[in-house]
Amino acid sequence: MADAVAAHHHPLPAAGAAAARDGTRVYLCFSLAQGLTRPLTPMGLAGFRMIASSVARAAHFDVPVPHDGPTPYVQAGQRIFFDLTPVVRSATGRAVVPRVFDVMEARSAAVLRRLFDDPRFSVTVRSPWRVLRHIAPVAARARVPESLLRALFRPEAALHRADQFGERFRAALVVPAGSTPAQRLDHVERILGHELFPVVPNILPLPALGFALLAFAGRLLGGSAAPGLCSRSCGDFPAT
Repeated sequence: MADAVAAHHHPLPAAGAAAARDGTRVYLCFSLAQGLTRPLTPMGLAGFRMIASSVARAAHFDVPVPHDGPTPYVQAGQRIFFDLTPVVRSATGRAVVPRVFDVMEARSAAVLRRLFDDPRFSVTVRSPWRVLRHIAPVAARARVPESLLRALFRPEAALHRADQFGERFRAALVVPAGSTPAQRLDHVERILGHELFPVVPNILPLPALGFALLAFAGRLLGGSAAPGLCSRSCGDFPAT
């Protein structure tokens, strides 16, 4: 993908020493995946670096300087890129990430799958343990299994818990009255670096389960299902 970046007149991301030594890399333009076609401001980039560092530290990755972002995070042309080379070289990454992109960024999913046949990105990590040892602690702390079971069998209780979490997060956003500019900056860094990411494992399992059940319903209907039938049918149920 580095060639594609150059073809679109963006400078190549400045790879670290390890990345430069390992040769060709695969980069995902996170900015474009989010629909951001214009360059980001320096303040916006600084905020994303703090958020990315928060995610990496929560998953027990080493982040020596949070203000610089984690190792996979790179910038080019005031846009955000993530180094997906380890994902492409991982059997687990190949199995999971394209399916996630099918929902959120279908164009990237198609590109990733084409790269699987490229001998420069052959699989070097076949065991899922390396991924699980980073994801499992995050899921356990956020009680993701419990949230999924609650959403499946007691959806109203799951929504109530999500609302409570949202209220606590909104309260944490309030800047104390009389704060100095330096204190306001510290407050923003604390939110971006510590308070924001926990929203994901605490809230995301609910819509993820919904998408999974929607896909399961589509499989049950098989080829007889008209496009969008499941979505329309689900929307026809009365609220309880």
